[in-house]
Amino acid sequence: MYCRYCGKQTENADGICDECRAESASTQAQDALQNGANGMPPYGMPNGVPPYAPYGMPNGVPPYDPYGMPNGVPPYEAPMPSDPNMPNPGYTKNYGFGGALTSLLVGCVSSVITYIAIILIAMYLAAYGYAETSIYIEEYMVEGFDVGGLVLTIIGTLASVVSLVFGIISIKKFADAKKYGVKPVATLVLGIIGVVASSSALFVAFIGFMCYAAIPML
Repeated sequence: MYCRYCGKQTENADGICDECRAESASTQAQDALQNGANGMPPYGMPNGVPPYAPYGMPNGVPPYDPYGMPNGVPPYEAPMPSDPNMPNPGYTKNYGFGGALTSLLVGCVSSVITYIAIILIAMYLAAYGYAETSIYIEEYMVEGFDVGGLVLTIIGTLASVVSLVFGIISIKKFADAKKYGVKPVATLVLGIIGVVASSSALFVAFIGFMCYAAIPML
């Protein structure tokens, strides 16, 4: 009879030579030592899992993962809204409302100022014959309109920049609060309106500056 594993001649009735039997017994002893006497991994863990895996944590996940945080992310870096131990960031429904309201009001004021400035420069150009209009305007009626319009354009531009900055910050604050499950909708809406108003004012102010730049060439 020949061994079923190595093919050597053997007199053993089970068809396994003494060498293969000894090697099989050694392998089974190592498996029992590694996985437990019953052939299953100790504590129900897959082989090679760190000691903290028996406590219900995924393999290789640090101890702070059970609190619902992404693997490998410290508690202070990615807290979840549902975590009872999450630090209170102070987000409320009115978070950032003051800045958003400022953006709206300043944006509206800057729009009014820049539109008044462009009207002044248009009247000045019409009075001196540089622009066509259905209304006759005497030159003495627009005395100082060029300087006054330029001043208003500068003021409107500065106000528009302030409104734009506050509006962008308000939108960012809404995005930050949303990560924690809080949605300050008023902050978002007022911030967007402020950004639109300030952008419109900046466009009108740009046209005003272009008109003033063209006056010496007319």
